[in-house]
Amino acid sequence: MHVPYNTTSMSGFVRANSIQTGRLYDTQMPVVKFQVVSGNQPHPVFVLEVKLAVEVYAWYETMRKHNLDRVYVAVSASIVSNGEASILVANHLDFHTSNPEARTEVEKCTKIMLSGKSSAAWPEHTIRMPVQTVMAGRGE
Repeated sequence: MHVPYNTTSMSGFVRANSIQTGRLYDTQMPVVKFQVVSGNQPHPVFVLEVKLAVEVYAWYETMRKHNLDRVYVAVSASIVSNGEASILVANHLDFHTSNPEARTEVEKCTKIMLSGKSSAAWPEHTIRMPVQTVMAGRGE
């Protein structure tokens, strides 16, 4: 978990092709990166919490399966900045879809992955954050 400096909420849509899953460069922990388009502006959002990352991964897989280009989302996040760049680190996401089959599939996929019974392995792709976060409990 990161140490929040400032929090914000926003809503917009996530395009399936903006979702990247992998491992955080310096810790190897699971991480998801995606963009939320609000108005015409894309905003980078990172997910560091495992349960939330698995949920986003499940949405990605479901969006691909159902040929959904975008899904609407409400984001609660911490703003992390280094003076050159700012990013959002999500601490809560509410996805919205009119496709009840998609939501059911996401819930099922998330449950299976969190139970450890999934045959899918978390992607090993390395993801770097443009700013450093202070990780709670790491003494940084």
